[in-house]
This record gives sequence, C-alpha cells and structure tokens, in this order.
Amino acid sequence: MKSELSAIELHYLIEEMKLVSNSKVDKIYQPKKEEILFQLHKTGIGKNIIRISGKFMHLTEHKSESPQTPFGFCTYLRKKLSNSILKEVRQMGSERIAELLFEAKEKKMKIVVELFGIGNIILVDDKNIIMSPMVTQKFKEREIASGKEYSYPKRDHNLFELDEDEFRETLKKSGQEYIVKALATDLGIGGIYSEEICLISRIEKSRNPGTLSDKDAKLLFKSLKTMQSNPSEPQIIKKGEDIIDIVPFALETYKEKGFEMQKTETYNKAFDAVLTEHTVVKEKAETEKIRSKEYEKIKNAIMIQEKNMIKQGKDADENQKKGEAIYENYAIVKDVLDSIIKARQKYSFKEIKEKLKDHKIVKDINEKEGKVVIEI
Repeated sequence: MKSELSAIELHYLIEEMKLVSNSKVDKIYQPKKEEILFQLHKTGIGKNIIRISGKFMHLTEHKSESPQTPFGFCTYLRKKLSNSILKEVRQMGSERIAELLFEAKEKKMKIVVELFGIGNIILVDDKNIIMSPMVTQKFKEREIASGKEYSYPKRDHNLFELDEDEFRETLKKSGQEYIVKALATDLGIGGIYSEEICLISRIEKSRNPGTLSDKDAKLLFKSLKTMQSNPSEPQIIKKGEDIIDIVPFALETYKEKGFEMQKTETYNKAFDAVLTEHTVVKEKAETEKIRSKEYEKIKNAIMIQEKNMIKQGKDADENQKKGEAIYENYAIVKDVLDSIIKARQKYSFKEIKEKLKDHKIVKDINEKEGKVVIEI
C-alpha cells in the first residue's frame, strides 16, 4: 500500500485542487492528532474538503468524526482562519511541500504542508514567521517552532524546470550505484517513476550512472519530460485484492507486471477512494465494535440489577412475612427466649439443646453463633 507522495504526484493533485482557489473557509476539523480538514465553500461549486494527514494531502468527500474536545492546534487554526478566503493552493518548486494561501481581515497567512518525514502542518504569517506548527521539530539546518522564521529544505534544482545540462551533470555527480537510485534520490523523481523513465528509455536501471553516455542521458531526459507532460489519467493499481499504488497516469512498468489498472475520474478521487474511504469504513467498524461492547456491558449490568431487584423483592417479602409471624406470635417467642436465657444461668448451650430436642417450637440451637431456630 502507498506510504507517501512523490513530487510528481503532488503536482497532479495540486493541479486539480486549483478549483478551490478563492473559497471561503467554513469549518476546520482535527479528527486525529496528525490530521486536519479544511471545509470550504465556493459560489457556483459548493462544498469541498481538503484533507491533510501525515504525508498525504487531497480533496475528500468524507468527514471523519472529531473528538468532543478539539485539539489545541485545531482551536488555534479556527481562531485565525475561520471565514478567511483560501486564495491559492500551490506546490513549492518540485518539493513535497504544498502551500495554502489565506486572506483574513486584510491579513495574509499561509499553511505550509510538509509531506515528508513524519509530515507537518505549519501556520506562517505574511513575514514568514511561524505562528504555530502542528509538530515542533529541530533539524540540522532549520527549526520548526513558533516565533522562528520558516525556511524551506534546500535542494539544488527544481525538477520541473530542470534543463538537459543540469540533468546530465546531476547524474554524473551522483554517488549512487544504480541509475534508478540516482534518478529517484538525487533528482527527487521517486522510485516507480525512475523505473518508468529507465523502461521507456530502454536503459538498464541497474547500470552505474558513471557509465552513461551523452546519448543515454539525452534519452533519459527526454523520457522524463515526456512523462511530466502526460495528461492526467489517474489509476488505482491492484494485484488481486491488494492495492499496490495510486498513479496520475498509466505506467508501462505496471503494465509489464500485469497488474490491474482501475481508472478514476480524478487523481484526488483516487486517493479519497483508497485512503479516506478505507479509513472511514475502518473507523466506523471500530466505533461500532466499541459501541457493541459497551452496549453488551450495559445490557449485562441491567440484567444483573434486575435479578438483584427481583431477589431483593423476594427477600423483602420473606422478611416481611417473618416479621408478621413474629409479631403475631410475640408472646410465644418471648416466652421461649426468656426461658432459654434463664436456663443459660445454670446450663450450657449443649445441655439446653439436649433438653429441648423434642420441643414443639424450638427446632435448633446453634451454640457457636448463639442462635435459636424456632418454627411458628
């Protein structure tokens, strides 16, 4: 199953997200600690929801249940961004970073979404100072914390603006053992798309980058540009019942492997179908399971209480009958007890019990507990 986005995939997702530009922020939710939902409304289009969760970001038609007490970060975002206008959604160069630009009461702010590492969502003001991050982080060259200036991770080139000379030089300088790794890591193309470039270029992916001729580099560069210009044709890649990948266009790599390719209307809907629907269904099932267990506990508790009430009712009736019997035969009971108390001055319980063994009313004497059982 997919674990992260590549820069190319984010590019296609954001191209589709541009339709929500100039939308009003209706509501902000934080269903889980690492997840934020922006519910937007735009005249003529209606409601849209942007879901940001960990290393993924896409439009969704589903809204997860939120906790009764909102997280502090969600409360802060609501205070700053409610009723603001989302002016633009854009990708930072060829980084796995998205920016959501907002305008609220003549103030400009932006949400920076880092879709790498553990993922992060950072609110930044118009002077590029961090107002609040979802997660405070410290790296070797930069720090993500309130009050700090936000700085982007450094990369030597922009994959979408790369020319042939830069492409060739980057591969030549690569310290990677294989071409496919150099493309994926040094150029930030991503694993499956690097394999695709090698495949359509007919260049063995396990070759060392140092063995590439200018002709080979030219072929690879041409394949990269051809792939980047592919029209959107989103597909969910499956192997049997297992979902292998979600890609923005058809890949020869998956065709060669014989995987099933399920087309979807948009790339965002593909992610929504796989990630959100799966999560929502799973969460609902878990919630129902918890509710079912709680229901059974309550049901069992009620049954026990009902049994206890019935028993207490029976005990109360019995005790009432005993009390009435004692009251009606008070003189007889008093006479028996007075006689036994008087006899105790001369005799032991054992002797008294022997003397009264054939008594009509006294049925038993328990010398250990000092009890007398009578029948009336």
